[in-house]
Amino acid sequence: MFRSEEPVTFTKSTNGINGLKNYVCEFQKNIPIEKSNMVSWENGAVHFLDFRPGYVVFLKAEPAAETKKALQKLDSLLEGVTIAG
Repeated sequence: MFRSEEPVTFTKSTNGINGLKNYVCEFQKNIPIEKSNMVSWENGAVHFLDFRPGYVVFLKAEPAAETKKALQKLDSLLEGVTIAG
């Protein structure tokens, strides 16, 4: 999460890649998406909130139980299959 005690404004450089100068790195994990202040989940899509240059978000997704079973079955069916080419 980005934090700064000064008002933050970002102006994109026309000469190269730039970012914010004064920043703090704050690491948090296992945050339910509904409690996140960086992303939201609406209508099956992830929406980034106030996402600024230099921000990094890692999302871990797990398929629904029914989908997971189907993927495991597919994996076992394909085990040992070799594609000639």
